[in-house]
Amino acid sequence: MQSLLALQNSIATQARATAALAAANTLTTPLYRRNAVIALARSTASYALTSYDDAQNLPATVCDALDTEIVNAGDAGDDATYNALHALEVAVVQDITACGATAAAMQTVNTPGPMPLIVLAQRLYQDVSRYDTLLQQAAPVHPAFAPVSFRASVG
Repeated sequence: MQSLLALQNSIATQARATAALAAANTLTTPLYRRNAVIALARSTASYALTSYDDAQNLPATVCDALDTEIVNAGDAGDDATYNALHALEVAVVQDITACGATAAAMQTVNTPGPMPLIVLAQRLYQDVSRYDTLLQQAAPVHPAFAPVSFRASVG
């Protein structure tokens, strides 16, 4: 997701040597930016939400990118693109909201001292396969020494 956001933000109209190249660049730049933001929106369908908080933050990230292109399409008078991007934004928000409703809520986990995340995964979930999610949520300096306090999903 971050690479698609960076791609959308890095595509800018360049100065070209000839008028024909400049005109072609002016027409293709919005297409590249819109393709990047559409790919970003499509990626949300397969994005694995790690928590309820993640489900709350994802729509803002994607909608900010879509809003930029919606405004650009509106300013350019491209009504069809404006309407299509707006409909895409509504669909993305609805999809993320539906998925987020089933995502686990977050709570603060406190331990008496640093311990390996694999042990915490077993203690919290009775399932060591949730280790990767816990690693992402706790963001320890080293997986053998989890922070004594962090937020993690409870479900």
